[in-house]
Amino acid sequence: MNNHFNRFGEGEVVEFPSAGYARVDDVEISRSGRTARVSFDVVDANFIDSNQSRARGGRDYRVDSTPDFDRMPLFHLQVVFSTLKSRQLDGLCGYFPCELCFPYRFSNYLIPDEFLRKSRSDRYDDGSQGGDYDPSRWFKIVKSSNSAGRLATAYSGLFSKPEKVRVHLQLAAQQQRLSEIFTLPGVRQKQFETADLALFGNAECDHVVVFDVGQGSASASISGNAHAAKVAGTPEIYFDAGAGVYANQNTRPPGLSLEAGGAKAVFLSHWDTDHWAGAMLTRPGADSLLTKIWYAPDQVVGPRHVAFAKNIEANGGRLVLLSPPSSAVQEVPLAGGRVLRWAQGTGRDRNDSGLVAAIECSTPVEQSIILPGDCDYHCFKHLQAKAPVGLLVPHHGARLRSASTDVPAPHTEANDSKLVYSFGPNNKHGKARVRHPTAEAIELHSAWDHGGWRARPGFGAAGRNVRGTSEHSAVARGDVCIDWQR
Repeated sequence: MNNHFNRFGEGEVVEFPSAGYARVDDVEISRSGRTARVSFDVVDANFIDSNQSRARGGRDYRVDSTPDFDRMPLFHLQVVFSTLKSRQLDGLCGYFPCELCFPYRFSNYLIPDEFLRKSRSDRYDDGSQGGDYDPSRWFKIVKSSNSAGRLATAYSGLFSKPEKVRVHLQLAAQQQRLSEIFTLPGVRQKQFETADLALFGNAECDHVVVFDVGQGSASASISGNAHAAKVAGTPEIYFDAGAGVYANQNTRPPGLSLEAGGAKAVFLSHWDTDHWAGAMLTRPGADSLLTKIWYAPDQVVGPRHVAFAKNIEANGGRLVLLSPPSSAVQEVPLAGGRVLRWAQGTGRDRNDSGLVAAIECSTPVEQSIILPGDCDYHCFKHLQAKAPVGLLVPHHGARLRSASTDVPAPHTEANDSKLVYSFGPNNKHGKARVRHPTAEAIELHSAWDHGGWRARPGFGAAGRNVRGTSEHSAVARGDVCIDWQR
């Protein structure tokens, strides 16, 4: 296993390398439009270069050997750029490279145009604006030995302490070579095939439990008593298996472990780390989720995600990468007459092109439990799920772009419909340190009774049919069970 994923190396800091190859993992533009936090998925450049040889007569490299993904030094890097708000609000590009090309200067800072295809005035996440970026582009990040470089925060592991470094950025010369190395392994399918249908046909869903994993997301269909099932390790299907990591690692409950038990599969909504990192928290000697079949969207990702996927294969698991036709919905029968309906979001970024699941039941009334990952509501209208007795709020209660009319209302015939927020206490996102859930998310879901959360989102008890896996004082936290209307 790669040391980047080692839970038992918590707190250990491995020095950021002299140079790294990186893909953009996430871009968050602030509410004001004056700053953007760009997160990079980085691999040690020297490690990659030492495994390759230069091809004759050309600029690109030939892949002569497969790098050892267990030994590969991996890093998560966050850089804050300043930019020009007026150009953002005009919907223009507004981002020009510093060390790259066509520089555009604003104060003493520059933000590279290569990070984003264009900027938008759409605002989401923690009150921020969304910036489209090209996830396939590779950069070279060079560590600076003086104060001339950009100040950045680096993590050598999911659970390690941060390191402050200064860096310079430039486009990597060997785009094709790096893309060949860092492509997700696995079997590519348009939809569930016969063997997959048989696997899910034996899976029960008497309840759905949303686990308290800190600032992340992990849920599972459960057979029998929900809380006893968790202790016994008998979730049937996991829907995401995340946990709080990096800057939000302290939001995890002590001793968190997602036990695989009799779990048949993991249905991964998308490749954000806080939706799969919980699989690395298995106690020694326990059955691991890495040995299971994982169903995930076929998305462009960086080195860390590919290394994690390789880890699934190394542990005897299997990865099925799904890319259904646009707006397609597949119905998958489960045991006991229930049905899993799933679709892919119609958006372009990782969140909004994720897989969305709705588990449905027809007795005694038509009802569903909707698990959207981080996908915004307007990107999965085609799923057309039944009225929910359970709804997991997308993106931990971040600010979304949907209208309130896009949000499913609570089931009118259910006595105990639940709207669930999965978040960690005192979570933080970027320079503003904004917390989830946001006031904008509370307002968007106003059809559900939020009680005291309308005044102070995430503090104390929420309303009659709203639950959180935590609250910001961390006094009350724990798993949330969603039951069917009986």
